Amino acid sequence: MSLNFTAAHSAENTTSDPMVVDVDRSEDDQEPVGEGNETEGNASDGNSTGNQTGNGTDDGTGNSTGNQTGNETDNGTGNETGNGTSNPTDPIQPTYDASDLGQFWLDVFRCQPGQNITQVDDLTTAAVETHECSVSITMNETHITIVTNGLPDHDFESTLACSQGNDCTRAQNYEWTIPRSPVNDTTGGHVATDCPEANGDYECAPARGEVAIAVNGVPFYGPEDGPGGDAVASQHGAYEEDRQPIVLGVCHAHNGQGGTFHYHADANCLHWHPEEGETMLDYDDSTPAAVAQNTANGSHSAVIGVSMDGYPIYGLWGYDDQMNIVEMKSSYKLKEGETGYNGIDDYVYVQGLGHLDVCNGHFGPTPEFPDGIYHYHSTMMNGEGDMGFPYFLLCYHGETFLDEGGNGEDPCDGFGETWGPGIGPPPAGCEGGGPGAQLVDVEIVSSQSVFSPYTLMTILFFISALIWRKRK
Repeated sequence: MSLNFTAAHSAENTTSDPMVVDVDRSEDDQEPVGEGNETEGNASDGNSTGNQTGNGTDDGTGNSTGNQTGNETDNGTGNETGNGTSNPTDPIQPTYDASDLGQFWLDVFRCQPGQNITQVDDLTTAAVETHECSVSITMNETHITIVTNGLPDHDFESTLACSQGNDCTRAQNYEWTIPRSPVNDTTGGHVATDCPEANGDYECAPARGEVAIAVNGVPFYGPEDGPGGDAVASQHGAYEEDRQPIVLGVCHAHNGQGGTFHYHADANCLHWHPEEGETMLDYDDSTPAAVAQNTANGSHSAVIGVSMDGYPIYGLWGYDDQMNIVEMKSSYKLKEGETGYNGIDDYVYVQGLGHLDVCNGHFGPTPEFPDGIYHYHSTMMNGEGDMGFPYFLLCYHGETFLDEGGNGEDPCDGFGETWGPGIGPPPAGCEGGGPGAQLVDVEIVSSQSVFSPYTLMTILFFISALIWRKRK
């Protein structure tokens, strides 16, 4: 059997020489026999197609015969569809060096110059917008700098900030720096305010701010809403958020004050595409259990983002200890009698409840790193089928370049307790109205109230008065 591999990397504008691997198997081995041809493209906008057919017979303590056919098409921009199932015998070819992720992130991130960028629409508004995402990546030997405008590359919903506050999603000016070669954090001694279950072993991610970056340049946020509740749990009816109105749009995203669009969970619509006659609103996020089925194709999920420690974040599907493709489950559960109303404080970590650790990640192989890499997963359910808190991640397993300044504490924490209406002024930098720039007070604003006839008459009066004075 011969397998032919060709790898291309557009960022370097190089193509490696074909590699031929001959595998000699005798008939007496009684091992599965398969043959396949694969072309792999790692260009940022490249396409790859792989077809595999395998027939296997295994005679040992038992007799079994299995036939498997899997067809998968994967677009380098992150679009994938697939048929069939995957099992431990599927070949996983090394693609990237886990000790240097520079080329990996150049290939994975979308919306970069030279790539095909689609105009997208804010489905909250009646107008048809032409938003375009933008991502720029530079690096040196140790750092990767990611500059984005924070706009997604799929249709989206701004929700309440836009519909009731006229504060719709708009371009931002983000700049993040992550390690090029991530390493585990073995220092310890971190403040555990936003991740008490980590016991200070790892740096906490912000509860209500940016915790990671999606491959389209949109920030991932922590699980809490402005008042401190679990934004995702309230979205799915676990409790009623009575402190301020919070609504998540398609893909568990919305925008906060200042037009800052962000995901609180899920984000797997990055790799979901409407069929003919469908729109992004047909993405099923009606229940936590329904979300994973949008991208259930028998394959390991694609990368959806990068954590601030430089480790990748994958979608909902991954390998278990037996290399089966399963929906990855978190190991957090609600404390007895709690609902998520108090956010992080309502949850407890139970080792072994799900597949993932206290930060919501694990070490293991992925399609791009078959020898293993620490990575996180998006989770919508825990090992008991309840809410998949913390949804993205709660702490950083690796070292970050963040200026901890409190080791994970959000400087805007304390809204409604130490600052806010009737209490006192906000801390510096929190004047936007609540932690994580969430919408705190929704006031219905009409176009008439923004620029009313009365306002126009007042302006004209003052102009006339100034002209009259000059003439005198």
